[in-house]
Amino acid sequence: MEATLPLTLKGNKMREIKFRFWDYKFKKMDFGGGDCLLRRKGDDHSGIMQFTGLIDKNGEEVYEGDIIKRIAYYNSDRREEKIFSVKYHEPFACFSFENSIDGIATYGDIHWNKWSIEVIGNIYENPELLKGE
Repeated sequence: MEATLPLTLKGNKMREIKFRFWDYKFKKMDFGGGDCLLRRKGDDHSGIMQFTGLIDKNGEEVYEGDIIKRIAYYNSDRREEKIFSVKYHEPFACFSFENSIDGIATYGDIHWNKWSIEVIGNIYENPELLKGE
């Protein structure tokens, strides 16, 4: 179970604010309850990952720190696969998909539908997936 903070505004339900955590000591993902928000791993907060609100083609939630594969079909002759990491983009206050070849695609620019992206790992358990992106 993820740590969640459901928000409401004048009776309308908004998306849940969810987090997951990389446990550096045990080398595993922690989806614990709300008490996880209060825990600190020293001064290093890089293991905290927020849910982006996106769902991939397999129904998996996309979190900050995930590694995704995007498949684009340009016409019947051309199919392109690219690997991106999911990050929070501070200047625009949004999530972004980034890689070393294409740079940054900010959340507002992500017009790919959920059928074209797939979570294939995360930066903690599968950093090798970003090699040669």
